[in-house]
Amino acid sequence: MPLQPGDLLAIVAPASPISREAFAAGIAVLATWGLRLTHGAEIFAPRPYTTAADKAAAQRLAQAITDPEIKGIICARGGYGTIRLLQHLDLTLLAQHPKYFLGFSDITTLLCLFSQRAGVVTCHGPTVAHLAEIWPEAQEHCRCLLMEPSLERLCFPDLQVLAPGTAQGPLVGGNLAILCSLLGTPFAPTLSGHVLLLEDYNEPLYRIDRLLQQLRLSGRLQGVHAIVLGGFTGCGPLPKVWELFASLGEDLGLPVLAGLPMGHQPDNYTIPLGTLVRVDSQQRTLQWLMPGSL
Repeated sequence: MPLQPGDLLAIVAPASPISREAFAAGIAVLATWGLRLTHGAEIFAPRPYTTAADKAAAQRLAQAITDPEIKGIICARGGYGTIRLLQHLDLTLLAQHPKYFLGFSDITTLLCLFSQRAGVVTCHGPTVAHLAEIWPEAQEHCRCLLMEPSLERLCFPDLQVLAPGTAQGPLVGGNLAILCSLLGTPFAPTLSGHVLLLEDYNEPLYRIDRLLQQLRLSGRLQGVHAIVLGGFTGCGPLPKVWELFASLGEDLGLPVLAGLPMGHQPDNYTIPLGTLVRVDSQQRTLQWLMPGSL
């Protein structure tokens, strides 16, 4: 259900803690949306590398999911630590208590797994720490997706074609390095039959290539219908990055489009995962097919 002014939004920290300066800037944006906010003091404190701390963080997240007064959840920031929660968290909880769940970067693990294990739409978009840093247009896009959602008006045109073709399927993905960190674990998301969304940050070109080869050799790219690329900020010259993906698309015979405004960049638009999309290289678009609201 769309969020309404006055609804309670929980701020959680499954990854790294947020600075008070970034927190203040982010909640100033959320305040203009008319939402009430709740959070614990733990979002400002580094989490020890202990099982007890991991279980406590997983329990806090579970409480936010199951609390009927909380209508949506936004993560404080990305960073590191989300993977430590997975074995202590019931990933089906969100199916029993559906609500918006928003974040990106290290939060990719939860976005994918909540989407696939709970069968709900999750939102790849700004954290509290990133909210004040993105363009006003991206802020408004996030607000509209949460409070006035309509997949019918969602379309990203003028994408760059790296490998031609058309395809459709449910959207999955997020941060490339985080997805690769799940390979070989019970928590690796299913990619076959999906359109794969990828972005990354501060990974040099040779590491991007290594991550792609790891993903490919794992067999997880078999059956992927298409790849759509967001920002690869700080990953070297983009033409060189695109060459890697163009070669991959050609080898695997699947369409690859680049330039989606999402990721570690000022135009980090909010993207609903788990929704049905169509990739069309002739039209150079990523288009949502599911009608109605989220």
